[in-house]
Amino acid sequence: TAALQEAGYTVLIAADGQQALRLYAAEQARIDAAVLDIIMPQASGEQVLLEIRASRPDLPVLLISGYVPESTPQEQDSAAGAALLRKPFTMAELLRRLREVLEA
Repeated sequence: TAALQEAGYTVLIAADGQQALRLYAAEQARIDAAVLDIIMPQASGEQVLLEIRASRPDLPVLLISGYVPESTPQEQDSAAGAALLRKPFTMAELLRRLREVLEA
């Protein structure tokens, strides 16, 4: 969180998928991108992504997971129109991928 804030991003944090959905519903006008872990309690990142896509299909989304089968970068980025970043990753990698999804 601190690294994202230092890079100039305003960060909204949700402890689980349901909280992420409530936060999105309340703050969607302020949200320019979402970073979602695929494995979250209450609702998975993929479930949250589908809910977000219902109202904002163009919102840039970066999915994060350490549990995704090997696939090509094109396959990774085509899953529900979201980019994928595999764990473990460095903060520099996170910042680079987030910038890429925002610029796409």
